[in-house]
Amino acid sequence: MNRFRVRSGALEKIMQERFLSVLELSKISGLSRPSLYSIINEKVSYVRVANCKKLADALEVSVEDIFFIENDDR
Repeated sequence: MNRFRVRSGALEKIMQERFLSVLELSKISGLSRPSLYSIINEKVSYVRVANCKKLADALEVSVEDIFFIENDDR
């Protein structure tokens, strides 16, 4: 099974380049602030595909700019 993991520092870097706060990104992406903090601080192991897409769409970047796919063959 493939899972999405955040690229270390990628989301924060894009937010800084665009002068976006977590609150602003929360509003445009539809994700909660606690969820965003968990993703930014890499407190979650994997991010749902739908949330990856929401963030990428909100930031107008590709999913691959923020996340990488990890193959989890069990």
